[in-house]
Amino acid sequence: MALRLKMFITLAFMLAALLYLSWRALRRHTATVVRLRNAIRTNKLDVHYQPIVDLRKGSLVGAESHSRWRSKGVATPADVSIAATQKPELACELTRSVIRRVAEDYSTYLWACKDFYITIDLTAQDLLDPTFANFVASIIATYNIPASAIVFEMTESALLDHKGAATQLHRLRAVGHRIAIGQFGTGYSRRSLIEPALPIHALARRYFQRPVNINNYID
Repeated sequence: MALRLKMFITLAFMLAALLYLSWRALRRHTATVVRLRNAIRTNKLDVHYQPIVDLRKGSLVGAESHSRWRSKGVATPADVSIAATQKPELACELTRSVIRRVAEDYSTYLWACKDFYITIDLTAQDLLDPTFANFVASIIATYNIPASAIVFEMTESALLDHKGAATQLHRLRAVGHRIAIGQFGTGYSRRSLIEPALPIHALARRYFQRPVNINNYID
């Protein structure tokens, strides 16, 4: 009897400890989601730019945009933070925040730079949002920048729903945006299958698993 009681107390203690740890983890997770959402909505995320150089001409032709979330003194890629929270709806809010910031920076610092472009990553959630193209158009108009100044880049995985993706991509391309696929060759798509179905301008050459003849990062 005493042995059973001891085992029961031990199991009860272990269960209580697990429940407490789960509660603490859920609380931290919820707090992270709230802080990240507030950072996005109050425009507190940083956007960093990585230069894109045309090696044939030796000139700077564009830049990649990368969002950073500074939390508790540590700067983390915002998309990584969103993936960790398992809240895909935040991805759409993040993309819109980045688009707004890029447009603002371009209109302030780069308005006189002819043909200079900035790439912005899109997610599957962005491509399936029926209001996305309208949002982009409103930002372009607000900041009075050319549509060609923003190039949208996505991975193969974001294109799995071709029908939904094609609708948004055709609307973006129709007003002058260029479309590129990054990390091409890491999934199962073939270039011959993707390009006829979707309005793709270029495949990011740095991601091909074998050499291909592509002259520019963006055509």
